[in-house]
Amino acid sequence: YEVSADINLDPPSGLTVDISMAPINLAGGLFKLYRSKADSSRGPFFYASVKTLPTPSVVIKASGYASVLGIEQSAELEITNTQYIMTVSGPFFLFDATLKVYASYGSLKTASFRVYGLLSTAWMTEIKNKAVAAIQTA
Repeated sequence: YEVSADINLDPPSGLTVDISMAPINLAGGLFKLYRSKADSSRGPFFYASVKTLPTPSVVIKASGYASVLGIEQSAELEITNTQYIMTVSGPFFLFDATLKVYASYGSLKTASFRVYGLLSTAWMTEIKNKAVAAIQTA
């Protein structure tokens, strides 16, 4: 497997690290790790940036898509100096589901969070369109 890293160290202002890797496909496809469901040619990625100048900041991002024994999920994580954002997407019963959580840091009195959810039936529309097309060509 191949892993590459681009590291930029600038002592007065900060550090950035960008890591990417080749996709992983083990046990005849029973375990797969890719960049995304649509991009199986690249593996997951990790990015971190810690800046001290002009304003201190931190950004950490990671993203990937995993398939284990046919159960498929994608996940993204972003952490900054003010909040974290986590997104998980994948099948949920008869739907394509996405759950996104935003949370700020702070004491219990000042911390906040938001949760967004989306259920999609795009696959039902695709089946309907194929059925209509098949009937029209018959």
